[in-house]
Amino acid sequence: MSCCADPNLFIAKLNNTFNQLSTEVREFSAGALFLLPNPAHDRVKIGGVPAGTDISIYNAHGQRMPQVLSSGMMDVSTWPSGVYHLRARTGSMVSTARLVVDH
Repeated sequence: MSCCADPNLFIAKLNNTFNQLSTEVREFSAGALFLLPNPAHDRVKIGGVPAGTDISIYNAHGQRMPQVLSSGMMDVSTWPSGVYHLRARTGSMVSTARLVVDH
């Protein structure tokens, strides 16, 4: 196995053939994703993401949280207080944010 000078490229030699794999993760524009208010009490607005974005939210245990998004608003009133990690993905573009829920 070998690695190139490009940190987003990994090349492995398998069965005398070379396979190239990009490890690059493209992100949305800096500062595009936002959560308001943060910390949230009952509802949070998720904005700055393109239409069709897949949004996943995980608790501190890595469990995916159920969510219903309506007009960019999400109800977190039934979630326990704590820190949650949001991942927004569109194609190969990924953005992450931290959400605090405080009741």
